[in-house]
Amino acid sequence: MKAFQRLGKHVTILQFGRPDISRDAVQTIDAYLANQALHHAREAMRSRQQRPDVLILDEIVTAVDKQLLRIEDVVDMIDNRHQYVEVIMTGDAAHPALLNLADVVTILHPAKP
Repeated sequence: MKAFQRLGKHVTILQFGRPDISRDAVQTIDAYLANQALHHAREAMRSRQQRPDVLILDEIVTAVDKQLLRIEDVVDMIDNRHQYVEVIMTGDAAHPALLNLADVVTILHPAKP
């Protein structure tokens, strides 16, 4: 976080999910918060004054996998993003539609057991 603080107005971090969410115990509120985050991301990309150059959607892939977000809604957002916005999506168990949209896919594996 300190590195982001040094960047000041050039970086905005917004958290929409619950900090104590368990991947195995999602609740209705989690779907609501995920959809709020998706809506905010869509609106940010439409903004002329505040459109980001890079938009990191942390754990959005997991949100789709856990059915907190509809894959169709995420694909629509990515398909209709501004041409100069780079989108980075993170998470586990990527839906094939998200893999097909990606310019680059990186899969990380633990180096130590």
